[in-house]
Amino acid sequence: MITEYAVLFALVLLLSFVPVIGPYVKLFNTLVHEVIGHALIARLTGGRVSSVHLFHNTGGMARFHHHKAGRILTIFSGYPAASLVSAAYIYLYRSGYVLELAVFLVILLVISLLFWIRNLTGFFWVVSVLGGFFLLYRYEGEIYLSLIIMIIGVMMLIQAFASAIVVCLLSFSLTQHSGDAQFLAEETRIPAPVWGVIFALFATLCFAAGIFFWFSEDLTIVFNM
Repeated sequence: MITEYAVLFALVLLLSFVPVIGPYVKLFNTLVHEVIGHALIARLTGGRVSSVHLFHNTGGMARFHHHKAGRILTIFSGYPAASLVSAAYIYLYRSGYVLELAVFLVILLVISLLFWIRNLTGFFWVVSVLGGFFLLYRYEGEIYLSLIIMIIGVMMLIQAFASAIVVCLLSFSLTQHSGDAQFLAEETRIPAPVWGVIFALFATLCFAAGIFFWFSEDLTIVFNM
């Protein structure tokens, strides 16, 4: 069983490099980063969200208005939220909550579409994903649904980790291109590499947790032998 799950994980990793399909699935991580990490946190802390944009290169942007402390928290939350959600997602998937995860994604997509997504790429991506889920529901594609939910979860886990590591590296070498780390440096006067390291450490912790959850049943068997 360890080999089976390792192969599945490796296949999803390879899928991330496939043109069109890879970026398409990677946008789920971008959605969580921008909508849960930035937009939702901004609203929960009293801020106002103008828009969220999702781009075909898997990048994203959230525009919001907030007071100083709320702005710092909102900027900070993107990478940790993506990492935490990805680990929790894997745990729930391995615990059998496939339908619940599908409902979670649909709700997240609908809320994003109604309130925050304001660019064509983001709009068409969300609509296409919702259309795919509808077809699976309409034609009772339970087996395919489980596979798709698995692919999304593993891709989110990989991308949440990889994107945080990339930002950490950029915060040292190309600070002006390090995104949230640079924005936090401008807001707090704390150097971007400090924020980059924080993002990377938290992402590594969540990635390790996600890997443990992914192999959890099999590892338990091995340890009990």
